[in-house]
Amino acid sequence: MNRVFDKPGIIKITGLQGALIELALFFIGASLIRDYFMIEIDTITYYWVMFTCLTGIWELAYILNKDMVSDMAHELVFNNEHAWGKTYNLRMILPHNLSKVFYAEYAAYADRIYACTTESWRYWSIIIEGTHCLCCGLWAMIAIYSCMVNGGAVTNVTSQAIIMSMSYQEMNSILYISMYCVQLFDSTNVNYIDPINFPLSDRKFMLINICWTVMPFIILMNALIT
Repeated sequence: MNRVFDKPGIIKITGLQGALIELALFFIGASLIRDYFMIEIDTITYYWVMFTCLTGIWELAYILNKDMVSDMAHELVFNNEHAWGKTYNLRMILPHNLSKVFYAEYAAYADRIYACTTESWRYWSIIIEGTHCLCCGLWAMIAIYSCMVNGGAVTNVTSQAIIMSMSYQEMNSILYISMYCVQLFDSTNVNYIDPINFPLSDRKFMLINICWTVMPFIILMNALIT
């Protein structure tokens, strides 16, 4: 399939390099925003809330490009390769392009429902990503915006928006992981444990969900304590 970031370019990078570059740019950009607006949100909370905003952009890009992501995921499985080792041009680091690479890898080697386009399960990934984008990403953006317009101060709106975002995120993760565990033992599901075609040992990327479960819990506990 002819994808914009697959076209020849002067600078070529691997999927892993692109992901690391985007994360570096994210932390630099988030730090500059924090300093410029003198945002007073504590460090851990601030960067995770900002990352939740970025995640919302990735999720929206996935929903809008689900069919393309599905094709990319099937291609990875068929060729027995990983997106992180493939070569792309530098446009790959744009958030909407990295989203396609990230979700293609995730759909191929973590949750294959994300690659479903014809089965009834195709809507499950859209629901999970869509609700996270709307309920977590949007509230995270509201929290940051409220700080910006109030001279960096953490207002009641800021605090409530952070709590809303992280509460939704925690519940979203719990429900998603719980359903995934059910799917592992359903022989009719694409995520069924198949020792030959899709063993658990091939699903290391699934561990990334630990971040979206642990981090909101830590932030919510911190909010309760302080």
